[in-house]
Amino acid sequence: MNSKMSPRNWTVDNKEDKYTVRVDSTIKHSGRYAVKVDGTSLHDTENAFVYNSYGATSATKIHTINISGWISVANAADSAAALIIQDLKGAKMIRTYLLKTGGSANEWQKLDVNFTTNPADPWYGFYYGFEITSKTIAWLDDVAVKVDGKLIQDPLSMSFEPGKENIAWLNAHISPLKSTVIIPSHTDLEPIGKLCNNAKVVGIGEPTHGTKEAFQFKLRLLEYLVTQKGFNTIALEEVIPTCDKMNAILNNDAATIKDSLLTLPFYKCWKTAEIDTMLMWVSNYNKVHKKKVKFIGMDMEDIKCQSSRKLLRAYGKRYNAAVYKQTLVLDAHIDSLLASSIKDGQEAKTLKLADSVKSILTGMHHLIGSAGIRDKEQLFKLETYERVCRQWLKSRFYNGERDEYMAANVDFYIKNHPDDKVMVWAHDFHIANARTNGAKQMGAYLKDSMGNDYVAIGFTSAGGSYTASEDYTQKKWQTYLLETAYKGTYAYVLSKANNSFYFLNLKDDECRQKAAFWLNIPMKHLDVPYIQSGADNYQFYGNLSSVFDGIVFCKTTSASKNYLMN
Repeated sequence: MNSKMSPRNWTVDNKEDKYTVRVDSTIKHSGRYAVKVDGTSLHDTENAFVYNSYGATSATKIHTINISGWISVANAADSAAALIIQDLKGAKMIRTYLLKTGGSANEWQKLDVNFTTNPADPWYGFYYGFEITSKTIAWLDDVAVKVDGKLIQDPLSMSFEPGKENIAWLNAHISPLKSTVIIPSHTDLEPIGKLCNNAKVVGIGEPTHGTKEAFQFKLRLLEYLVTQKGFNTIALEEVIPTCDKMNAILNNDAATIKDSLLTLPFYKCWKTAEIDTMLMWVSNYNKVHKKKVKFIGMDMEDIKCQSSRKLLRAYGKRYNAAVYKQTLVLDAHIDSLLASSIKDGQEAKTLKLADSVKSILTGMHHLIGSAGIRDKEQLFKLETYERVCRQWLKSRFYNGERDEYMAANVDFYIKNHPDDKVMVWAHDFHIANARTNGAKQMGAYLKDSMGNDYVAIGFTSAGGSYTASEDYTQKKWQTYLLETAYKGTYAYVLSKANNSFYFLNLKDDECRQKAAFWLNIPMKHLDVPYIQSGADNYQFYGNLSSVFDGIVFCKTTSASKNYLMN
């Protein structure tokens, strides 16, 4: 580490790059480095904030917080620097300012900031750090964090360099993999098969939604689970009715698969050559096998419920006049709700309209249940479309959680298809047995509801490239470079193995050995959404040994081929 490097694991609220944050080996209170912030380019009305975080993946409530640290300032004005605590939602900030200003560098002052949380508004984690006013240079050192009276050590991961014993343990316990793509042999996949032997649902992750090798290997694993382990369903992180339409296409006309992938309202991150190959494999498999592979969705982000309403309307028009009439009423009320929601000052009216839509959906639920539908699969689909509408409504107007609904949809599918075995295809973050700011991710819900019947296998790498959208307009898709794994990331340690492509069983008792202790300390995971990532491609969301049952590591990965790339 040198004075030109940014301090890792700190969140920088940077005003259009108007100030710099670095580690400083020259001016420090003790040890080797201090965090330095130079705000001399800021305007008079601007402040600079530098944060670290605690408990971002915790499900444990916090009662008391005490932060202490030493601050030195130069070029200071009144109230030039403060030690701060802020809740993860950004709603509340607590400050303690310097008692004196105008000193020179290396004149250090100790600050303490204390906070007791409100039981009615629980905290699960917080940011801590410091704030400076414009024209100020400041240093922070020797920060101590106490939570509920207990001193919290800075994560060992920030400086952890695996020793010979750690690397030897890793080399002794990995299972090398032969290929990312389908090959005739399955022998290298048997350690994964052993982990999945008794599972009803296996979550297979990806570190980005644009990683070629992750998509390819997931198809190879799908082929193995289908042909060797009795799996027959793939559930994509995609809206349910959209996948139902694609499933019908897969079993009729393979020639239209790519066109359908591009024209159906799939998430744009799935419009790739690799997903096209996966769909073609399912179609070709189903042509020659009596037991078909089903392609389903599990997501509820059906924009305006358009696809779900269309399928409910089509059924009602053909088979049930009462359902059809109720769908028309639903259409009118959702249109009114959406129109109201985009206008300022209509919050009360919008909520009243949302309550009306909720009531109409309850009526739809009873209509479907009393329609005497004998075809169990048809009944399941209609109930699912109505569920998607309810989930969309709750997430849009009542603070419902997407991950909870995705897990509930998987559970609902298993309840109605008890003999099926499902592979869930989604982002690492969703399949992980993780909790963020007290809220559970999909994998945590599935672990709670299914126990050992749910297995989560992550996929990660230590560098390469990925495909993503430039911004949330999703008008421009292109290739970006991944940040190379650094100290404080699991990928950094995993990259030290002799093999560059392997599987590690995290539920093996051997993972409790002393040499494997790093699996149980907080380090960052490679985690990039479908939007180009910011400065840091790695995020905290739990210890590796607890969030996944196994991990696939491919040292260097490449960008998927998105059909929408410019």
